[in-house]
Amino acid sequence: MSRRKSPCRIITALCATLSLATSSLPAHGATYLLNLPECTALSLAGATVYCDGSLLFTLAGVDCPRLALGRQGDDYTLVCATPNHTGLWWDPAESGWGMSVAHQGDIVFAVWFVYGDTGAPLWLVMTGYKDAVGKYVGTVYMTTGPSFAAFDAAQVRLHPIDEGVLTPVDSETLEFRLGNVTKRMTRQTFGPQPACNFGTVPDPRSAVNYTDLWWNPNESGWGVGLTHQGDTLFAAWFTYDLDGTPLWLVATLPRAAADVFTGMLYQTTGPAYAAPFDPMKVTTTPTGTATLTFANGNAATLAYTVNRASSSVAQSKPITRQVFVAPGAVCG
Repeated sequence: MSRRKSPCRIITALCATLSLATSSLPAHGATYLLNLPECTALSLAGATVYCDGSLLFTLAGVDCPRLALGRQGDDYTLVCATPNHTGLWWDPAESGWGMSVAHQGDIVFAVWFVYGDTGAPLWLVMTGYKDAVGKYVGTVYMTTGPSFAAFDAAQVRLHPIDEGVLTPVDSETLEFRLGNVTKRMTRQTFGPQPACNFGTVPDPRSAVNYTDLWWNPNESGWGVGLTHQGDTLFAAWFTYDLDGTPLWLVATLPRAAADVFTGMLYQTTGPAYAAPFDPMKVTTTPTGTATLTFANGNAATLAYTVNRASSSVAQSKPITRQVFVAPGAVCG
């Protein structure tokens, strides 16, 4: 949303299935231009629009699965949106694992952050393609590769595990099945939840919410899932340890400056993903620091220090959004 204090306007662009009770709308019915008070940011919860956190108006009689707030130049758009599953998902009853989802068009790229048989970090990936009934199906892989300290593309190896199925139960619930393991997840919320939309922003450089899958195209084989809510980023970095085994590190990064987020990195161990979940087996250990600095909505630098038993590695990497169906999905 806008970072400057200025009068803001809303233009609605409503899909054919959206009907509005015009008596509940300001002034101009289903398609309108509305002059609003000065706002640093607009936000949307259900059918209620907020200006700087204060209720502005609520739309009644809305026949739409999900409304989404976006941008069109200097204006905001309120649209009836196709559900988009980009973001961070978890089971609140099983805190200690999660899934980062990038949803673009009819394809999802899912990274499941779990644990192997020994309790060590393990991440599994799936490119899922939408089938005739709305499920996303694909092969799940484990990946091994070069240490985060020294990238070498020749060391990246994919190891197929089994078929995975990601099923949208509703806009706030996903179910993931891998072999005989089935997990139901909801969106992880730690601040204002953004609405994500595919194809509405042709140039992601203008985006001011950084929720997405990010990578370095010159170092294909690792990436970081970012979830941006309010003034906080949650980063789930999937990479490889010094011995080439899968490693994932997480960080909650509060905003330190306008385009800078920084905080501690943690490594987690826990129960094997195929075993019954046991919260007593989850351990979290600080292992360094991370800072994300954004040049724009599509370019950032990941700077980190990772501590290991025998060494401490400090590096920085340029990262960008991973777009696999143009123009990608943007949240806001």
